[in-house]
Amino acid sequence: MHLPTSADQIRRFECLRITDIETRDWVSIPGDVLGVWDGEDAAATAELISDLPDGELMRCFLPRYGVRAHGAEGVLFELAFCFRCNGVLTLLPGRAEHELDPFDAESAPARRLLEKFKAIDPNPAVPRGSQAPLS
Repeated sequence: MHLPTSADQIRRFECLRITDIETRDWVSIPGDVLGVWDGEDAAATAELISDLPDGELMRCFLPRYGVRAHGAEGVLFELAFCFRCNGVLTLLPGRAEHELDPFDAESAPARRLLEKFKAIDPNPAVPRGSQAPLS
């Protein structure tokens, strides 16, 4: 997966459980911060995200998890993941448009990333709204 050019500046990621799936209104990913990945863990997470292979984008886009990438000067970018429809939404600070790109949610990097989210989420199987529990 192609990360924004600022990815080499990442110092930490905030790991988010998304609380509102109405993405057209987002200026930032709405959600509860589950924890922080920093240092070597942030670097490993950035590498894992960049290793996500392309996939076929489906239709639902009901994201449950996201990350907010921070550099020394503040937020660099945000990513919201839907592991059902193979979609990742990219938000850049100060820009109103969103980019939705496909990734292969069944790939080994995607499965590892989902497991990282579930490991930090105290309640990973609780459905949100009309979304069924994650498998």
